[in-house]
Amino acid sequence: MVRRRKLGRWRSILKAAFALPMTAAETATFSDLAGGRAPPKRRVRELFIVAGRRAGKDSIASLLATFAATIEQGHVGFLRPGEQAVVQCLAVDRDPARIVLGYIKALLDATPDLGAMVERETRGPETR
Repeated sequence: MVRRRKLGRWRSILKAAFALPMTAAETATFSDLAGGRAPPKRRVRELFIVAGRRAGKDSIASLLATFAATIEQGHVGFLRPGEQAVVQCLAVDRDPARIVLGYIKALLDATPDLGAMVERETRGPETR
């Protein structure tokens, strides 16, 4: 039950951030979380999330990084020929970095079309 409520909150936040159609329940959830504000009418340029421990920030960060690296096409028309877009996901230290990298790998492995986009994998966060 708690997990479903958390997923509903994240879904409402992400749908609002990307200006996707929302149900009445999602709009109400967003309004509750955003201090009574209505969802934005256009996709936001930045998204800051303040959340406590165990709120799912790492899994959402990995989802957004994977989306930006594989599906999102906002960089089209902004890169020079031969230039590659880079998605950077920062962590406070190596342990959370390993967790987020693991989530990203799992997302890519679970989705064959996305996993096929991986050309090579470089060394991940180093061990101590």
